[in-house]
Amino acid sequence: MPLLKEKDRLHLFEQLKALAHPVTLVVFSQQFEDKACLDAREIAQEVAELAEKVDFQVFEYEANDGLAVQFGVDKIPALAVARGGDEIKDLGIRFYGVPSGYLFTALMHAVMMVGTGESGLSPELKAWAASVREPVRIQVFAARTCLYCPPAVVMAHRLAAESEHIRAEVVEVIEFPYLAVRHNVSSLPLTIINDTYRIEGVESEQDMLTHLQAAVSNLRQA
Repeated sequence: MPLLKEKDRLHLFEQLKALAHPVTLVVFSQQFEDKACLDAREIAQEVAELAEKVDFQVFEYEANDGLAVQFGVDKIPALAVARGGDEIKDLGIRFYGVPSGYLFTALMHAVMMVGTGESGLSPELKAWAASVREPVRIQVFAARTCLYCPPAVVMAHRLAAESEHIRAEVVEVIEFPYLAVRHNVSSLPLTIINDTYRIEGVESEQDMLTHLQAAVSNLRQA
């Protein structure tokens, strides 16, 4: 049974016509899929069926551990939104868990961003991202039932699209409750930069820039 409703499929079909570049949805699953892995794969497949410029590839996590290391994937289900074509280009955009519910909006934004080649960031944030030389890992703890989470997810993915040194990961807390406990997540969304710098809620681009500058400064002084 399709996960996407017919009216949503028609809307997405029209929206995806704007893609100028190929997009590949890379899914890491397992041989015997549980419901989460199955749902993540089916979402990727249904999106790919709506546009010629979108395709999807599924890899068994344990059987392709080298590729998992290449993508920095350490848990499943995982979905990477990458630039497609003859050679897949990893842009550091990740979803851990099922990108359904409100997070499906963020998934489609990532697809459109990669496929159009425009992140939508302000010139100030683009300049900051271009200046980054050290690895920056942005984790956004979110839930598919969280109305307020997509803007924080989209912000992180925009930053990753602008720099090869930035990786932006969405951690769906319903699928990974132990990570929510480990990181003391008490409200959503919660953004954690390089495992230390915490940002609660959704920030404006200017405030986000201030946080990013402080986080990287702390990293350099450590």
